[in-house]
Amino acid sequence: MNMKKLFLYNLILGLFVSCSTHQPSDEIPLLSNAGNDASCVFLTNDDSGNPVVSWAETDSAGGKYFYFSFWNGAEGRFDEKMNIPIPQNTSIHDEGMPKIAFKADGTMIATFETSVPVPGSKWGKGDIEYSTSADRGKTWTKPASVQAAYPYEGSINYSGIVRLDDGELGMAWLGTNTGGVAGRPVLFAKTTSEGAFTRAILVDSAACECCRISLSTDHKGGVNVVFRDLLPGSVRDISIVRSEDNGLTFSRTASFSKDHWVVEGCPDNGPAVTGNANGTYAAWYAGSSANKSGGLFYAVVDGNNNTTKRLLTPDGKFIQLCLMPDGTRIAGYNESYRENDSIYNRIVIGKIDNNGYFYKVATPPGSRGFYPVVASAGKEQVIIAWKDNKRVFYRAVAVAEINTELPEDGFEFSKWSNDAGRKVEVSNDTDPACGMKLIGQMARDTVMKEGNIIGFCSPKCRKKYTEAL
Repeated sequence: MNMKKLFLYNLILGLFVSCSTHQPSDEIPLLSNAGNDASCVFLTNDDSGNPVVSWAETDSAGGKYFYFSFWNGAEGRFDEKMNIPIPQNTSIHDEGMPKIAFKADGTMIATFETSVPVPGSKWGKGDIEYSTSADRGKTWTKPASVQAAYPYEGSINYSGIVRLDDGELGMAWLGTNTGGVAGRPVLFAKTTSEGAFTRAILVDSAACECCRISLSTDHKGGVNVVFRDLLPGSVRDISIVRSEDNGLTFSRTASFSKDHWVVEGCPDNGPAVTGNANGTYAAWYAGSSANKSGGLFYAVVDGNNNTTKRLLTPDGKFIQLCLMPDGTRIAGYNESYRENDSIYNRIVIGKIDNNGYFYKVATPPGSRGFYPVVASAGKEQVIIAWKDNKRVFYRAVAVAEINTELPEDGFEFSKWSNDAGRKVEVSNDTDPACGMKLIGQMARDTVMKEGNIIGFCSPKCRKKYTEAL
């Protein structure tokens, strides 16, 4: 599927996502402006380990804004938001969200995707631009391309960023498909002491087309780049490339998830990775698996192997990870469930430590939360933020309160699966291609968008629907 069709495909599928008038309770703080549409929430830690949140807003006139805020630990809330100037051709979408990061010396860098007009092209090209601040976000430099000093060709987007062990920042992104091969290349560059980015190097030649990339370090100069790969036969497994020298050189790609998930088109759902000197930990979504039904998986990654692979939940999407100072892994994800005739999405915080797997629900009943992010706040608290009904919310949660034991095979809700021959519970009651009623809202072939599964009566109808876009 070319990028034009893929864009239309995801846009139209988004129309099927049910709306909700539900608002989280007053006990859950609203981060964004209630009068704007908000999304793209992102969490990181500054050079002192303090949580910092960012998000994007669009006003009723179409104006775009990029905000951030520092965590105030003494008052248990985020301080007043600060604005990061961005061009109005900035692309606002959750899988390729704007981001902020901190060098070890405290320099802030804001990154954001932009659409570059091209004569004769309706869609143009995508770029990744950045601005820097040396005064904790009070003033910002003029935006520049991450590859401004080098020949620019095609589109780059869906990036991930991390502070490297040498104090600089490393960024990986999807480049432009060249040579007629399927997929898109994965590229990596790092900042320099002068504030620019080095020339990008190729770390993989053919990744999935529109899933975000995640990076981690091991505090010993190692860098992990984890992404949804595109393997022969349209297998969308999760792969890793590793550097032992702060991103100067990388190993060969190794696929470790071993899901063998075959899907035509990009799932728009990238993996997460975190780590330290004791290990590398990854989490991801797969529509099906070689040894289990689909859902969210977690693994301890050892090269191209995983020493642990665990199904966290069959009904989750959009997982993110962070590490507590003691090495406890924290996960944030949204999980779908049905109540009466409606499908909701609750935000879940997971905890993985030497004692096992635990969880806590962060949202009240009836929520429609998506794209959660997590960051540590000292030794005992974690911050989780998410979007719900075009608003951005957050909570501070004590790690000790994440104490409900996760069942061995994940949560016992409906077991959605794309395995051949099995029917899947979906959010629509008629096939959008032929109009056939789906009995009991069950289908044999599906596509997915933002936690909702759109069903078809047959693979033929699914193909007809996607080819018509």
